[in-house]
Amino acid sequence: MGSNYSALNHWSIERSILKDKKTKYVQNCNTILIFGSENSSKNKFISLAKFLFPLENDHKETKYTTQLIVNHLHNSVKEIIVFIQHTWHQLYSTDKGEEAWYQLKSVDYNNFDLRKLKEISKYVNDLYQDSSFKEYYFSENFVKKEKNSIYLIENCQRISSSVYIPSPEDIIKSQINLNLNCTTDTNIRCGKINYNLVDTCGQKNQINKWIHQFESAELLLFFISLSDYDQSPDRPSANCSNKLQECLNTFDEVVNNKYFQDRPVLLLVDCKETFGETLLSKPLVNYFPDFNKKNELNDARSFLIQQFREKDQFNRKNKRLFIHSVNTSDHNQVIEFFSYFKIITNEIN
Repeated sequence: MGSNYSALNHWSIERSILKDKKTKYVQNCNTILIFGSENSSKNKFISLAKFLFPLENDHKETKYTTQLIVNHLHNSVKEIIVFIQHTWHQLYSTDKGEEAWYQLKSVDYNNFDLRKLKEISKYVNDLYQDSSFKEYYFSENFVKKEKNSIYLIENCQRISSSVYIPSPEDIIKSQINLNLNCTTDTNIRCGKINYNLVDTCGQKNQINKWIHQFESAELLLFFISLSDYDQSPDRPSANCSNKLQECLNTFDEVVNNKYFQDRPVLLLVDCKETFGETLLSKPLVNYFPDFNKKNELNDARSFLIQQFREKDQFNRKNKRLFIHSVNTSDHNQVIEFFSYFKIITNEIN
């Protein structure tokens, strides 16, 4: 009985210590509350921040990131092996391509694991360099391959190396999401400052019932994708007919909440190339009836951004809303963000 009590008491003490450490960490760091749809740059931004600014002596994230990328490569290579073994065509035009073709054709794809990836990476690279295979396999007429798959194949030998360490470019172009475990909190350290990135994970229901828990947030960070204007919302309603309108409604409810009236708000706009292309076939006025300008990229972009600007009821008082374009394909923008964070929080405070 005494032994059980001692073990239980020891566990309780350890739990209290861990809780106390977490409390002290949160108290000594800047909390950034993050919102954004899955089509925005939100997830990519958090993944890069997590990779670029890990906590001291935290090697788990690098190992986890490496494993994700290698797994993606493994799946892409397996697709090539399956294709080779199920086609009657001989798609090669060079000696190296021919050797690679038959080497990969002999691989048992049912037992193809990560250990064998390094062994055959040379042949994958040689076959990829063969113009006959490359033009056919990656042709849109045959099968539309995602850009991340092509990038992984191009870098097959480097990524399959036993000493491989991911680069920011690898994370961006392989399009991995480091928040697959649905954890909402990401703790990072940039310079001498700790940050707690709190991703709301698309929570839009009954915001007033939980938002007060984050009243200590130093910054509200919103990611929007203008290409969402023709996408169906998660919860259609009379005043919400598309995903961008849904983001606008969430923005309205959050920034005008009494807990955040003196907090800086940063709106990062992801204007993808597809936005201009979609406008040609799907006029913006069909989704936002108040739009009365030319259905062109600049006019449409200005109109949509203005919709967000007009929602902020407190901006006229303290000029706390900052709007910028974002390109998370450039990891330097993620680095610059945290310097910018200090500037805008100082301007408000």
